[in-house]
Amino acid sequence: MRLISKLFVFVSALFIVLYGVLSGFFKIEGTFIASYVAGKNLLEGINPVLLYRFPLFQKLIGASGLSEKIMYLVGATPTSIAADAFFAFPPVMMARILFTAANIVALVMLVHATAKVAETSNKTTYLVFLSTSFALAYNFQASEPFIILTLLFVLAFYAFSLGKLAACGVFIGLAFPFNPVLGLPVLLFLLATRWRTFTYFLMTTVVVLVITYLVVGNSTFVFYYQRIVTAYLNGRVLNPFSDTFQTAWSFLRRVFIYNETLNPTPLLNSTPAFLLASSFFKAAIVVPTAYFFYKGVSMNKPREALVAATFPTLFFLPTFTPAELVLLAPAIVAIVQAATEEGRTKLAGAFLVLYALACIPFYTFEGEYGSVLSIILNYESFLLLVAIYIVYLIFQSRIVPKHLRYFRLVLTFVIVCAATATLYIGERFVDRPANLPLTPVLPASVLNEPAFSPGLHSGRLTYVALDSATETFKPEGADPGQAPSASIYSYGSGDIGDNYAMETTRNGEAVVYFRTHSAAAFYSGYEPRISADEDYGAYLRQGKIFLLDLDPRYIARLDSISVLPYKIVACSFNADKNNEIDFIVDSLNDSYAIAAYNLFNRNVSTYAVPFRPYCFCAVGDTVYATQDVADSTAFWRLVENKSTQSLFVIHASIYDVTSINNEIYLSSDYRRGIENPTVYKYLRDSGTPSR
Repeated sequence: MRLISKLFVFVSALFIVLYGVLSGFFKIEGTFIASYVAGKNLLEGINPVLLYRFPLFQKLIGASGLSEKIMYLVGATPTSIAADAFFAFPPVMMARILFTAANIVALVMLVHATAKVAETSNKTTYLVFLSTSFALAYNFQASEPFIILTLLFVLAFYAFSLGKLAACGVFIGLAFPFNPVLGLPVLLFLLATRWRTFTYFLMTTVVVLVITYLVVGNSTFVFYYQRIVTAYLNGRVLNPFSDTFQTAWSFLRRVFIYNETLNPTPLLNSTPAFLLASSFFKAAIVVPTAYFFYKGVSMNKPREALVAATFPTLFFLPTFTPAELVLLAPAIVAIVQAATEEGRTKLAGAFLVLYALACIPFYTFEGEYGSVLSIILNYESFLLLVAIYIVYLIFQSRIVPKHLRYFRLVLTFVIVCAATATLYIGERFVDRPANLPLTPVLPASVLNEPAFSPGLHSGRLTYVALDSATETFKPEGADPGQAPSASIYSYGSGDIGDNYAMETTRNGEAVVYFRTHSAAAFYSGYEPRISADEDYGAYLRQGKIFLLDLDPRYIARLDSISVLPYKIVACSFNADKNNEIDFIVDSLNDSYAIAAYNLFNRNVSTYAVPFRPYCFCAVGDTVYATQDVADSTAFWRLVENKSTQSLFVIHASIYDVTSINNEIYLSSDYRRGIENPTVYKYLRDSGTPSR
């Protein structure tokens, strides 16, 4: 057995070095690219809100020339983006090396701090950390920050062990702005009446957030806390049913919640069962660990407190990935040491084996869902963590007085009831059917992948969808002509023939394609447009609209429009007026208008609107536009100088609106995870719009 253990540690260490550390020094890959691009664009003055917009951030990735694959930043807090800017000062390769070096230093400090808190040797701690295999390697390979965040987490308990309650609060306060769930231990310290820890936590958090505010600005804070954080904390990121995130919320959604596109065959379609199961899980995690934490703090045993605080923090992470399993390593060290001291070597070995297996993502090799067995296999990492937690509870039961056990059961029942009531109040976050005039229009084969930007191709509906094989965006059912194998972010066509426009990246430079010709169109962040009669195309650059002649023989700039004192923020050809292009303008005094530009006489007429639309389309004298409203999106119908009507409000983002064959289509993440949109058709005859 010892030989097998030594062999496993050796193979794991070799894997961490080859797959993780060396990649971190010599390769530009993984989520490091997303972080570097975000930081670099922040330094260059881009509005950080665009980093949360889909697919605008993907365009920034492509334009950087660092990658063509799809990457996500939605889970990043504004503080994380500000920190990304710090690492983006040097050239990309130097930044990569510096971040990897910082992770190595943090790992060494983490091991030694863990050994102090767990009251064990550095050798034992190193062995446990080496058994993390893929988890630790992934942190280095992708330049994930979780080694550093785990260090802050452990340093808080190391400071507590030294009686430094102020420093304890400072360390938790430094971690909290980077991941809100990491602030959970401070609530446990508050429960244990450690007011000094809580006070210094608040002071540190305020300082970090003020610095972040000065770096990223007000709009980013407002957008993140209204639109992102609520969905993030509910695990609604990407596909909220996917086993990519080994969370209880994903697992329970897969079991209990029906979704016509993401989970059509749950084991039991019952929202009440989902709410009750979620409540029971929360109570089963919070009640025992709060008790054990209180016991650890009151008896001045930081090792016990560290373990008790780790489990709720770990289980409540909304997007739990292999990288975050490093957070459990210090707790495993502490549990193993405690079990060893009591002579329970087999129990210590069980903790080590279960943890080592949980760190290996076997579930990534499993196929599609469809049966009880496949769900168990696809969530094996999460279920192994649950097993570790159950063994931990059995081990800790030795310190619970027998006369208190029934009281704990009653308290658990009360908390379950309270948590269930809370969940019912916030039930809009559960995938329940809503009476909205929208219906998904894409084939079932692509409904579980991101899809957006609907258009026509040879008279039929097409769209941009994720190509799973290449992890890039491609137009479905359309030949991209001379377009390279990079991501394509928009698609359009005239009503006749195969003329289309798309935007893609090649060698870091954006290119717009019309038919079989290309026109240099530096990155702007907005999709190119094509007129219905195929005579003109357009794209937006630096607040100006550039019109292109689509003569088959050549493409040339026909005209550029500059309407002072306006800045143009979006443009679209009118679906019913081939000689007119409409655009949204942003005036110097923060008022907004829909402007119509006649391509023949070059007259400009404007129609004021009471808000800044994010996206829109014009159909004759009617405009359909979206407005960001807190954590929702309002969909409006604006009739030129006559009326303004709110058609519906949706708890989701809308990414584009377009008119195809006199029907309105839009891309949205309605009833899906953030950054996981699909195409919907707006049913204009379904009910009376609300004003």
